[in-house]
Amino acid sequence: MAKLGNLTIVDLSQELMIGSKELQIKRMYHEINRVVVHHTGVDNARIENIAKSHVNERNWNSIGYHFIINENGVIHQTANLLHVTNHTKGFNRNAIGIALNGNYSKKPVPRIVVEMLRALIKELVKLYLIRNIDKHCDCCKTECPGTNFKAEFLDLNTPLQVN
Repeated sequence: MAKLGNLTIVDLSQELMIGSKELQIKRMYHEINRVVVHHTGVDNARIENIAKSHVNERNWNSIGYHFIINENGVIHQTANLLHVTNHTKGFNRNAIGIALNGNYSKKPVPRIVVEMLRALIKELVKLYLIRNIDKHCDCCKTECPGTNFKAEFLDLNTPLQVN
């Protein structure tokens, strides 16, 4: 377990499969200025399997996301924040990728998931110069993070309107 502000996070960043360490791109704290929210597109996906798929099938150097939030609201850190991962083409260098574990085109996003996403983003905003909080579909042509993910979920200044 690790702490990020007031949040308790399960840190898997040292345990998950990675590709060649020599090919991993590092970045500086001041380069991080964006958060991009995704969904895994699969309900209850095993994080270890996501990492293996990203490394073995997509030929990425690591899992594509820095964090994954499970359907029960548990937050997992899956990559070092100073590592550039492959989650949003053209935005990876400056973005933190957060995936919600589930297919949110087929079902509603659980309230606990949105609450934990907002809490995580609020902590990241305190630590980094975050200027943009985007859905994956804001950055490229995709349905991600799902048709049931509402833009207002990312408005950190309004009360949460979700069942």
